[in-house]
Amino acid sequence: MDLTLRSMSTEDLASYLAVMTEEYISELVRAGRTRAEAEQNAAENMARSFADGAPINGNEVFSVIEGAQAVGVFWIAPRDGTDFWWIYDIELTSEFRGRGLGRSTMLLAEAAVRE
Repeated sequence: MDLTLRSMSTEDLASYLAVMTEEYISELVRAGRTRAEAEQNAAENMARSFADGAPINGNEVFSVIEGAQAVGVFWIAPRDGTDFWWIYDIELTSEFRGRGLGRSTMLLAEAAVRE
């Protein structure tokens, strides 16, 4: 298995953020927030993590690559100015699940954080 993490391209990041933000808003609405409250919460959280569509404050968003094919996404960031890191998202495309790629992605992320 030839698995790597690659910083997400600007184009891919914009698409990912649009989809992920809408999913987050939907989750907040299902949890009982109004759509307006959910949209405001999402906008505030995105502003702390991304400026003009680019990661800030230590946020890292990677494409998970197997061989030459993107098979998922991985988003991490340091937690509140500490040495602890938080996984905000890890998702593998459905046809690539069940092959140990999630575990391998986590191991690659551990190495990236140590650097």
